[in-house]
Amino acid sequence: MQAPGTTFVPTVDRRHARMLLPGAYGAVLLLVIWWFRYLPLADFNEWAYQAFITRTLLDGTGSAVFYLRDYPVPYITSQLWMTGLNFFMSPVAAARCTVTAYLVVAAWLAYRFVEANRLRPELAYPALLVCIVCNSSFWSGYLNYQCGLLVLMAYLSLPDDRQRDPRVVCGVSLLAFACHGFCLLAFGVLSGMQALYRSRRAVLHYVIAMVPAGLLTLWYLLAKSNDAMPALHTPVSYGDVRFLAYKFYTLSKAGPYQNFMIGDLSDLGRLPSLFWLGCAANLAAAVVLLRMQVLALKRPAVAHHAALRAVAVVLGAAYLLVPATALQIVNPGERLLYPQLLVVFVLTLRRPDEGGLPARRRWAPVAASMAVGVALLSLVNLMGSTEAQGYRGVSADTFQSAQQGYAERFYWHRPYQFIAMQDHMVERYTQGRAPEMPITFTTSLIGMHPVARPTPPTP
Repeated sequence: MQAPGTTFVPTVDRRHARMLLPGAYGAVLLLVIWWFRYLPLADFNEWAYQAFITRTLLDGTGSAVFYLRDYPVPYITSQLWMTGLNFFMSPVAAARCTVTAYLVVAAWLAYRFVEANRLRPELAYPALLVCIVCNSSFWSGYLNYQCGLLVLMAYLSLPDDRQRDPRVVCGVSLLAFACHGFCLLAFGVLSGMQALYRSRRAVLHYVIAMVPAGLLTLWYLLAKSNDAMPALHTPVSYGDVRFLAYKFYTLSKAGPYQNFMIGDLSDLGRLPSLFWLGCAANLAAAVVLLRMQVLALKRPAVAHHAALRAVAVVLGAAYLLVPATALQIVNPGERLLYPQLLVVFVLTLRRPDEGGLPARRRWAPVAASMAVGVALLSLVNLMGSTEAQGYRGVSADTFQSAQQGYAERFYWHRPYQFIAMQDHMVERYTQGRAPEMPITFTTSLIGMHPVARPTPPTP
């Protein structure tokens, strides 16, 4: 018999209820990772192929086309991890395990980050999921860079005295170097500004601690040879409205919606209602992030956050000033934006008793949940579109046609652009033969000898 005042309907604690949507997103994403034939992570599929090549070079079965570089290289974290796994499992399984490990570590670090900085969980977890862990860079397959963001998140989760420790600064700087050059740059600004706000002695310790990573970076810059990559550079016209619009668009890419182009169709041609809803959600997210930037400029409620405010200003200014392409990197400003957002989250998402937003502003948790809902809808759409259209890359004609317009390219990703490379990898692994398909990205641990062309016969 039911006791008075009770109900047969199960109840969910509010602390657990706010994790339902992020948990559902994570569950669906893991399903995609382990169920799909190809990982829909664009460039990451080439990094998986390069890890397979690296394993064959290390065990002596590799092709003479490739070679290991004899100088330190950033962008190698996921490649080294996958290379190690390749000795124990297939390259496809190694890639899936790598992405899964990234998500597990990211979830744990998100918890540490929220607790250590006393952030509001109902706001911080959705923000970290959408803007950091599974952001646009993640879906573009930049997993090395994403690992660098996790390194920064881990550093910001440490107690203040540990952040000051020169040994910690040295270790984190080396990890950041191994992940991505822009993550090392962001960490240098972060740790350097913290030292500057403490004392001259702290600045000296900081400089000494950064020497190993600085020397590795200098060695890499002097030794690297990226002749196969185009010399990308775009002149800057700061008064141009299009340049400012591009910066706002880049900020909106931190929103929850991703436009997956499969074959000849993006969401604009496949499901226009979802496309425009997603664009509206990303624009709304950009407005919210701009508001958070303004809040971050206010006097911090915690004394040691003054240095973080200066970091947010420096990284934000750098984001606004860098061109669309430079140093063979497309949109380098976006690489600085996400570390800056991590700092902004620390400054603006604090709990009410720590100087954060008043708890009575209930629109904020609702908006955060809606953002995760849009991200989940976008992910489910990827699953349905893949089932309907198959695993298809974007043809050269479609790519050129899309380049002529604007709407088609909004928030787009080409998830299956390197499936031919994946097929070659699986075939060579199954046959026990060395991979020989040329690589695209020559900024990695391996290089590629020029392929000799046959001499035409003399008439």
